[in-house]
Amino acid sequence: MYVLMSYEEIGYVILPRLLPPLILLLFPLFIRDQYWYMVFFLAGYYAIASMSWDLLGGFTGLISFGHALFIGFGGYITAILNVWYGVPIYLSIPLGTLLGAGIGTLIYFPCLRTKGVYFSLVSLVAPLVLVGSILAFAEITGGEEGIYGLENPLAEVHWYYLITILVLLTFLIMRKIAYSNFGLVLQAIRDNEPSVKISGINPTQYKVIALFISGLFASLVGSIQAHKLSFVGPSYFYLSISVGIITMSVLGGVATIVGPALGAYILTALTEWLRWLGSLRMLLYGLILLVLLIFKPEGLYRYLERVYQTFERRYIEE
Repeated sequence: MYVLMSYEEIGYVILPRLLPPLILLLFPLFIRDQYWYMVFFLAGYYAIASMSWDLLGGFTGLISFGHALFIGFGGYITAILNVWYGVPIYLSIPLGTLLGAGIGTLIYFPCLRTKGVYFSLVSLVAPLVLVGSILAFAEITGGEEGIYGLENPLAEVHWYYLITILVLLTFLIMRKIAYSNFGLVLQAIRDNEPSVKISGINPTQYKVIALFISGLFASLVGSIQAHKLSFVGPSYFYLSISVGIITMSVLGGVATIVGPALGAYILTALTEWLRWLGSLRMLLYGLILLVLLIFKPEGLYRYLERVYQTFERRYIEE
């Protein structure tokens, strides 16, 4: 009886943690529809971008309304390397990721001394300025038409597995960073930056590192999507992408890492189901944010975690 109870307790602890990744990894074995591979690729794309935003906005306190800047840089640099210079996909993606994160960090670096709404305003304007630059240098960037013809050697199911594995790796890496000593300093900067300065720590240095790490994963999904679609254009920088990332993070739960990923999968599936609404989907995002901020400001993950812990206490008492 003791052994059986032990197995039950182990299963109660492990299953909620193993079941979601197992479902994602085994999904193509039961569903053969190419459409759903594309939907869940998009969900994984947003999950990685949302987790990267959470490290910056949730743990560091730098609320960015222009996270699409990193995605756009990653996509454009990858496209230029692959199409104009013939760099193969296995080099264009890592190079586009590194350069995209690096350039994005350099752009935001002068603004890291600003706080609160001021940084948010700068992050909102920066992608809009870059869209204008793309249109101005059309001979390099393709202008409004973008850049076509990127190398795409993978089938839909392979792209699905690639993004799913990257989602799991991103979660493990981001969670390790967020709850390390480095992550504790970021949270201290978010909660009380003057106290951090008094303790002899340079907050700007930690912000730069957090910004680069966050941008690295956002640039990665931009690079991957560019090859997956064989296209990159000004839409990569659009405000709707940044707003979607924030909405997913708030829906799942800010400063949790796993919450934004949960929000990305839920909201992407819901958005596809409501595709017939067209441009009204942005209105839906706004309504979701409003309802959550009023009724569930902690996010779905923290709510589910609280419910789970309630059942766990009852189970142990029985």
